[in-house]
Amino acid sequence: MRQRRVFTRRFRRAGLDVYGVDASGEMLSAAARTAREEGLDITYIMQDIRAFRAKNKLHFITALTDCVNYLNGEDMKKTFRRFSDALARGGAFIFDISSEYKLREIIADNMFGEDCDDYAYLWFNRPFDGGVEMDITYFKRLENGLFERSEERHVQYVHTVQSVSAALDGAGFELVKTEGHLGEKLSDKSERINFIAIKR
Repeated sequence: MRQRRVFTRRFRRAGLDVYGVDASGEMLSAAARTAREEGLDITYIMQDIRAFRAKNKLHFITALTDCVNYLNGEDMKKTFRRFSDALARGGAFIFDISSEYKLREIIADNMFGEDCDDYAYLWFNRPFDGGVEMDITYFKRLENGLFERSEERHVQYVHTVQSVSAALDGAGFELVKTEGHLGEKLSDKSERINFIAIKR
């Protein structure tokens, strides 16, 4: 959520009326605290995007940093329909995914870690037919100098440009553009894929 909440604050500073959604209360609390520290008035709502609803018609929805990878194929279709229902005609839906190449060739069957003064983590990845299971163990230094251990499990699903395009079309979107990270041209080894779609 860290990058997603950065974008929310940037949109607000640009004068847009925005709100943020996440399923994690802890992440929402951190986002709200940072916004207050920066003097920004932003509403954050705890909500599962698979059940996303908006009170008023929106003109723009974004789902960044692997949001869509956390959805299996059927949940992706359901979520795209929810977003379509929430958007006004002509509204934009902009999002990105980790590519099949990244998940299968870089993440899967690999271990990552980092050892810093105040924290450390170990990140183990196991592939399965539809994606990757990720087990992450965190160590955070407490005020007394001891480290607190916590664990998380994440599951990310592989989606192709073709499967995402079909889900968008089925939800009433026109896919306007696909591109690589920061606007790069897509290739077989692109690690991220950006999608820009407009509600028909």
